[in-house]
Amino acid sequence: MTGVYRTLSRDKKIDELERALDYIGTMITERSDGETYTGLYETLEAELEGLRAQDNVKERVRQRLAARTMPLAA
Repeated sequence: MTGVYRTLSRDKKIDELERALDYIGTMITERSDGETYTGLYETLEAELEGLRAQDNVKERVRQRLAARTMPLAA
């Protein structure tokens, strides 16, 4: 991804990726050469899934730690 993208907050990255997916999706479905953009769509989709997967990991960690009967010393 570009340097500008790297500087965005996680939430802003998600917003921008969702907007880009909508735009590319429109290109794929409405242009006669739309199939040429499917690779880009899949790349953006994978990036979005990666960002969302981080949330899943954090939630699993929180659940695991909450289930512990003895707190860990910091």
